Amino acid sequence: MTIIQYRLLLIAFLVVGVAGGALDLVFPALLPEEFQVAQKHLDDDLSTGRTFIFTVIGVCTLAFGIASIYGLYRFRPWAPRVALVTTVLAVLLWPFGGAFAQSGAAVGLNFLASYLWGAAVVLAHVPPLSSMFERRDG
Repeated sequence: MTIIQYRLLLIAFLVVGVAGGALDLVFPALLPEEFQVAQKHLDDDLSTGRTFIFTVIGVCTLAFGIASIYGLYRFRPWAPRVALVTTVLAVLLWPFGGAFAQSGAAVGLNFLASYLWGAAVVLAHVPPLSSMFERRDG
């Protein structure tokens, strides 16, 4: 894989991930109204502690995510490790979020984004790309 292909993989992850996250907001008709009402009831019933934990871990994950995407794109030596930490934080975050409703199209895009992210993280740890993340002096 070339540097350009790897960077395109990261860009594809971002574009698909944002599209998957925003799809149901931009096109609310994709999700039946019954699901939207049920989601509102679930959101209203979340405890303050659970919401606080979700928010704190979410902000940390977002900060690490932005840093790791930048670092992977620029082939910084610290980026592969930060990408792993970001992934672990994201996995820990989901149980605190509770149940949520998404359209099939949004779920599909989010799965694709997850696969693209996984490929980017794995490729950063295996040759030949892993050598691009080694520290260079001078």
